Amino acid sequence: MLTRWPTAVIHGPVSHGDLFRIAPDPGDTVLLIDGHYHQSGAVRHKEILEFLRRGVRVIGCASMGALRAAELHSLGMEGIGEVFSLYSSGAIDADDEVAVAHGEGPEYRRVSEPLVNLRQALLILRERGSVTPHLAAAALSHLQGLPYTQRSWNGLERWLQSQGAPAGLVATLAKTEADLVDIKKRDALVALHHCFGSDRMSTTAQGWHIDSRWRTTFLRAWQMDYSTETVEEQPVPRGLVLSYRQLYEADFPKLWQRHVLERASAACDIPPDMNIASVRVQVADSLGIDLVTAQSDWLTPHESESLSPADKTARIVTRIYRRNPQEDAVLGIFEDRVSSPSARTGAAESVAINEYMAATYPDRSIYQLTEQSLIRHLSEVWNTSTPSALVHAAHDRGFRSLDDAVDAARSFYLRHVASDDEEGNRYR
Repeated sequence: MLTRWPTAVIHGPVSHGDLFRIAPDPGDTVLLIDGHYHQSGAVRHKEILEFLRRGVRVIGCASMGALRAAELHSLGMEGIGEVFSLYSSGAIDADDEVAVAHGEGPEYRRVSEPLVNLRQALLILRERGSVTPHLAAAALSHLQGLPYTQRSWNGLERWLQSQGAPAGLVATLAKTEADLVDIKKRDALVALHHCFGSDRMSTTAQGWHIDSRWRTTFLRAWQMDYSTETVEEQPVPRGLVLSYRQLYEADFPKLWQRHVLERASAACDIPPDMNIASVRVQVADSLGIDLVTAQSDWLTPHESESLSPADKTARIVTRIYRRNPQEDAVLGIFEDRVSSPSARTGAAESVAINEYMAATYPDRSIYQLTEQSLIRHLSEVWNTSTPSALVHAAHDRGFRSLDDAVDAARSFYLRHVASDDEEGNRYR
């Protein structure tokens, strides 16, 4: 294939997150053919929509690609081939029509046959008069009742013989006329020609991406979890780098506080030229916060005594503030801070240590860490002495709860204690 299309880059079957790992640029063409869906998460619709929004041409055919293209054709994804036509016309609608059992990569040797190919063989046999329409329909019903892992040419051959059909009908067709019955392969070849020889197809998509409400925090989280940077030959998720900064960067609370006040000010229609002290009070009033009674719930005794009125208000507003589910918040607002060398190094070292520990000492992986150990770790890092102060510190760094902060710290704990020979007992 590369001889014919030398600029093509081949990847394995697509899984959830792969588009973010590959990171195609605007103007690139992505052809989705096969995809995982049983042993791992299938490519999500919104992953595809995100790259359509960015100006990437996305084409689907043959298998998972055809299924997703039929579902997203009205939003700009192109579909090619017979399988796509079957899905988009409603002639078929089940995911398992294209499912196959296969071996490990890079060969991915197929050990079952997709229903669309078997369906095509029955259609050819019926049109040639080799089987009656009734028998072909019965055979198809039989195949649909089988798990996709048990569908095969031999199985169909045996079933037809059990119903009185001549021997060798299916075997001969599958062997001598494979190009006719393997419509998945044929669709893939047609789609490759289309990618390199045709302009972008017109679709009915009309500015659907302008309304950003479809870009949920799930999408942003996937982007940060699966987009990676390479640090000293170690792939590191961008979200992990950002979490490192959120947990350990000294000035992150100030950044988060500024972000909260800006968002809250915009939501409350506060003029941008109002001085910062007035903004804080106005935001509190607009949100219905009683600053006097809120102090006992949202400030430590030390903060109540030592902070200025303006700083007290800012901290109370920051800690009470809860972002809505569609707000990019930490995941989006601070993406430009991911490139910090120290955070990239810290995240990369954490990944390496976690992988080493999981492989060498299975009982010492991050999943065996106790919540007490992680809470103690955060208390030391954030220099807090009471449970309420620790919760406040988590809110100051943009976490929805202390539980979220503890969960984030799990990925970095081993790195922080790796140099201390006595830290092993913290697993217990």
